Amino acid sequence: MVILNYNNKKYIEITEDEVIFYRFYGKRRLKLDNIRACYMDDNYRIIILYNNGIRSYGIPNVKPDNKVALGILVDKLNKNQVVFSSQYVLNWWIWIGYFPIAFINIKQSHTILGVLFWIIYIVVIASIMGSYVGNNGIFIYDIEAKLIKVGANEKKMKIYKVKEDNYYFDFKKENNAYFFKRNKKKNRATIIIPRNVIYPIYYKEKLDELYNLSNDIADKEKQL
Repeated sequence: MVILNYNNKKYIEITEDEVIFYRFYGKRRLKLDNIRACYMDDNYRIIILYNNGIRSYGIPNVKPDNKVALGILVDKLNKNQVVFSSQYVLNWWIWIGYFPIAFINIKQSHTILGVLFWIIYIVVIASIMGSYVGNNGIFIYDIEAKLIKVGANEKKMKIYKVKEDNYYFDFKKENNAYFFKRNKKKNRATIIIPRNVIYPIYYKEKLDELYNLSNDIADKEKQL
């Protein structure tokens, strides 16, 4: 299966054992056996749950008459019916506040060791921020088992039973996205689960279902 770009050149290709994303600067190859799930949003970005991490590829230059094939592609890459995300909402101002301190101290440092210390300090803070966004916030909703899994990887994931365990799952219309927190009361980082998904077709439906189950919408409607 081959999907072409505007220039009628290979853009995406599926072989027997891998999917290949063609780029101006080279190819990106992913083993099909390591792909667990996939979705595409309305910005033509394909997000893939690959092993225990997330891979993202923008594909805005798909040839118009090849766009229908994107749905087939996503279906082929979806081995498990799951909803997933890894986007975090962070209080960036807390982290960014550390950078001016470092820059001021670099200016005031009169030794090479002092400058080196604050440069290392900046690198460490930046690494913590990147790690926090990229690794600690994988959200997976197992549709069949009705379980929510959140964590850095499969071995470190905390499991929540839908409707039974303590967690926060809400929808914000202005963001067109759902928001998950590990605890309803604690002020913890929030994972965003976008709803602007084109493929797979069931994605938005299952997100809505999870929202209704998590907030007892059906039960509340019965009581009215």
